[in-house]
Amino acid sequence: MSSCSDELLEDDGHLDLKQELLFTLDTIQSSGSFLAGKASLGLALPGLDLPGVGNIRLPISADDAKAIIQCCDRSPYGKGSETLVDESVRKTWQLDPGQFSLQNPYWQQQIGILVNDAVTGLGLTAQSEEVKAELYKLLIYEEGAFFRPHQDSEKADGMFATLVVYLPSKHEGGDLIVSHRGTKLEWRSAPSSEFSFSWAAWYADVIHEVKPVISGYRVALVYNLIHRPSLGARMPIVQTDRLAILLGYWACRIDEKIHPDYPAWDRYVDDCCPPALVYALEHQYTSAELSFHRLKGVDQARFAQLQNACQRLKFDIYFANIEKRETGAAEEPYNSCHRKPYYEIDVIETNLEFLKVVDALGTVVAEHLPFHEDLLIQDGFFSNRDPNDGEYQGFTGNAGAQATHFYRATSWGAIIVPKAFRFSFILHRLKNSTDNGEELLDECHRSVSECLDEGFTQWDLVQTCKMTLQKKWLPSEMIDKVMQIAIDVDDVALFCQAVESLHGTVSPSQITNIANVMAKHGLEAVREAVEHVFQVQRRSPMIHNLISERYAWLDSLVREYIEICEEQDREVSPDVLDWDITTASKLISIHSRDTARGGHELAMFLTTLPREKLFTRIHPFLETKIGDSAFLASFFVSAYENSRTDDLDLKGAVDAMIKYLFPPFARAFHIVHEHTFAYSRKHTLTFSVKPDTVVKVLRIGSINDIDTTVLFDTLTEFALNLRGNDMGRVFSDFLLPVAKGVCDNVITSRSPSTTNQRRFFKHFLNKYVVDYVQSPPLVPPDYKIKTHIDCRCLICSKLQLGNFIEDPAQKATDVFMANSDKKHFDRYLDDAYFTKTLIGPPRSGMLRIGKTDALMAVSHFYAWNKRAVEAKSQLEQLNLYSSLKELLGNSYYSLMNHPNLTLPDGHPAAIPVEAPDGYPVLGSVVSSKRRQEW
Repeated sequence: MSSCSDELLEDDGHLDLKQELLFTLDTIQSSGSFLAGKASLGLALPGLDLPGVGNIRLPISADDAKAIIQCCDRSPYGKGSETLVDESVRKTWQLDPGQFSLQNPYWQQQIGILVNDAVTGLGLTAQSEEVKAELYKLLIYEEGAFFRPHQDSEKADGMFATLVVYLPSKHEGGDLIVSHRGTKLEWRSAPSSEFSFSWAAWYADVIHEVKPVISGYRVALVYNLIHRPSLGARMPIVQTDRLAILLGYWACRIDEKIHPDYPAWDRYVDDCCPPALVYALEHQYTSAELSFHRLKGVDQARFAQLQNACQRLKFDIYFANIEKRETGAAEEPYNSCHRKPYYEIDVIETNLEFLKVVDALGTVVAEHLPFHEDLLIQDGFFSNRDPNDGEYQGFTGNAGAQATHFYRATSWGAIIVPKAFRFSFILHRLKNSTDNGEELLDECHRSVSECLDEGFTQWDLVQTCKMTLQKKWLPSEMIDKVMQIAIDVDDVALFCQAVESLHGTVSPSQITNIANVMAKHGLEAVREAVEHVFQVQRRSPMIHNLISERYAWLDSLVREYIEICEEQDREVSPDVLDWDITTASKLISIHSRDTARGGHELAMFLTTLPREKLFTRIHPFLETKIGDSAFLASFFVSAYENSRTDDLDLKGAVDAMIKYLFPPFARAFHIVHEHTFAYSRKHTLTFSVKPDTVVKVLRIGSINDIDTTVLFDTLTEFALNLRGNDMGRVFSDFLLPVAKGVCDNVITSRSPSTTNQRRFFKHFLNKYVVDYVQSPPLVPPDYKIKTHIDCRCLICSKLQLGNFIEDPAQKATDVFMANSDKKHFDRYLDDAYFTKTLIGPPRSGMLRIGKTDALMAVSHFYAWNKRAVEAKSQLEQLNLYSSLKELLGNSYYSLMNHPNLTLPDGHPAAIPVEAPDGYPVLGSVVSSKRRQEW
C-alpha cells in the first residue's frame, strides 16, 4: 500500500473510501448557479410583428397587449404523456413562433450574446457555437396569471436549459421562483419592466414557478437552450490528484486479494473492496441526454476531474440513470382523501437498478442492471424523497394488498469500475443482458486471451459461458460464440452444454463445429448433446417439416465429419456411421404411421431428403415394416411412381430399396379384410391393401425382374380360404379387380403369362364359380304361380314388392292386419308356401307370416340366380381381356361354361352388374421381348 498517501488513513490504518470520495467531489464547485439572469438591459428592438395586428411598439402598451392576446391561445401544461389546459395549474396566453415574427436582423446576434452570458452564469464552459437558442413561444401573463411549480420538459434533442427574455412591458408581480436540492432563488422582472429588457436562464430539470401577476402585462420570449455535440467539460483539475490518490488506495486494497471471488452487485458488497462505486449527480437528465458532453453545472465540473483521475489509474467510468423500487404491504387502498398520490407501504424489499448504462462514447452497454445500494457513494441518497410513480396490487385470496414505489427520472450517476473488476462488471452485464450478449462474450474472451485482467483464467471464461447458457431462448449468435469459445479452450463439457441450448434451428456453422468436435473427441463425447438436437415430439406442429429439416442436419453433419476426417487423415469411426443410420431410422419412425397412408407419406417424404446415402439410411427402418403389408405396398407404389423423374439419384435409391426388400415383403405379404361403417351407417367391407395397389406392386416386380411367385401364391391361398357371407364382396371388390389388373399387366408387359399367374386365375375363378355361385337349388315347378300374390292391399303389396320372398335370410315377418283379418291372408297366401300365426294378445291384430320349406327353397333359388347373373357379368368383363384364355389355358371353356352359370329358361329377372371404371377393353397380346414401364 505504499502508493497510498498516509495522510488519508485513519488511526487504524484504514480509510472510509466512500466518505473521502464524497468529501473531495463536494469540494468541487461550479462557477455558476442553476439560475442566471440580468435586468435593465439596453437591447435593440426585436421588431415584434403579428399578422393582422402589425408592429408592436416597445414598451408594450395595454392596448397592444390586449391586441396580442386576441391572437393567442391558452397555454397548456404537461402531465405525464398528456397535454392539458387547466387554469388552476397554469393561467397564461401563448403564441407559437409561426404566429409572429421578429423582423430586426440584429436581434439574433443579441440573443447569441445572451446565450454566452447564460452559459457562463449556469457554470458551463462552452463557446457560443456549442449552444443553440431555439425560439419556442411568446408568453403573455395578464393580471392574475401564474404557473404553479413544475419542471420544463425536453422539447428538443439536447435541450438542457431555458432562456427567457422579458420585453419592456410594465407589470407588478410575476416573480420567478427556482428551487434545486433544497435551495431557492428568486428572480424579479417587474422592477425594470417599464423601459428595459431583462433575461433569466435555468436548467430544465429544476423546479420553478411564476407567481401571480398583480397588475400590467408580463411579456416574454422563451428559448430552448440546446447542446451541440461538441459541448464538453474543460474545467480546472485542482482536485484530480486527490481523487487519483483515493482511487489508488482502492486499487491497492484489491491487489491484496490474489484472486477475488466474483463480487456481488445485487447482494452483499465488501465495503473495503467494492466492485464499483456510483456517484449520484446533482441534476436530472433525460434518456437523450445520457452522455458525458451534456452534463450541467457542477456535474460537469466534478465529472471532468473524476474522469481524469480514472484515466490515470486505468479505471473505467460509465454514466447511468438510476431507479429505486420499494415493494411492501399497502396499508390501505388509495382514495381521494389521501394527501399523497401514492400508497403508504411497509417496505419489505428494496431494489436498485441502472435503467441504462452508456460508455464514454455514449454507446449503451447495458440496460436494467441491478446493483446493491451500498455501491452508492452518497448514503441515504433516496431518503426524504417522494416516489415518482407507484403500482398497486389489490387483495388476492389470503394475500394482502401490495404496492411498489418507483424513484426514477431524478437520479443519475457516474459508475466507477476498477481495472481489476472490469471482468466482473462484464459478467454482471452478461448475466442481465438482453441484446448485447455476443459483444460481451467477445469482450470476455478478449480479456482472457490478451491477459488484460490479471488473475482471471480460462476457468473464469468457461464459467461465464456456462452462466450465459443458463438463460432461456438465447439467440443463435450467442450460442455460436459459446461453441467457438469451447472449441478454443478445448472444453467438451461446455461445448455439449452449448449444443443442448440449441432450439428450433441449427446453422451451418454450428454443424461444422459439431463435426469438428466429433472428429477430435469421438462420438461418445458429444452423443447425448447431439442427440438432443435431433429430438422431435410426435405431436409437434408441422412435424413433417421438422423431421425433414433434422434429416438434412444429420446428412450435413455426417458429410462434414467424413470430410474433416479425410482432411486431418483421421479414421472415420464406424460408430458414427452406425449412429447416422440409427438416428435416421428414429426420425423416419416418428414421421411414419402404420397404415397404407403412412407408406404413401413416407414415399413423398423421400423426395425432400438429400439423395446421398438415402438407401443406407432408409432401409433399416423399412426392414422393421416387413410384416406391415399395407404400409410397405403403398410405400413401394408411391416411391416408384415419384422416382420416375430426371432425378437419377432418387431413382437409383428407390430401385435399390425395392429390390432389397421385395423378397421378404412378398414372403410376409398378407391381406386383411374387415367390416366398417360407412357414413350411411351401412356395413362396408374394407381391405388392408387396396386391389389397385396389389396390381401395381405386381407390375413393379415384373418390370424389375423380381420373382412374384410368392405374392401370387398368397393371393391364391387367400382366395381358396374364403368362407362365409363375405365371399361375394371379396370376389367383386378385391379378387376380380386384381385379376383384371393382372390381365392388363400381362398385355402391357408383352410377355407370356407365368405359371404362378395361371395357377392364381384357375383356382380363384374355380372357387368363385363353384363355392360362391354354387349349383342351383331344386324348386317346385309351380313356384311362380303359388308365390304370386294377386291382392293389392298395402300389406300384400309389400310382401310382393319387397325382399321377403327373395331373401333367404328373412324367414318371417310381422304385419298388422288393420282392416283385414286372417281369412284375408288365407285367401291370398298359399299354405304350401306361407305360414300364418296370430301373435300377441287376441285382439292385438298382429300376424306373423313365415316361410315353409318350399318357399325357403324358392328364396335360395332367387339368391342363386342373382349370384349367377353377377358372376356371368363379371366373367364376361374379364373375358374382354385377350390375355384371359392364355391365363386359364385348358380351364377356360370349362369355367366360362360351368353348369353353375347356366340360367334356366324363364329365370327371374336380375339386376345387371356394370363394368367397374378404369378397366378398358384391351387388344390382343403381341409377342415382344421388351417390357414397357409405366
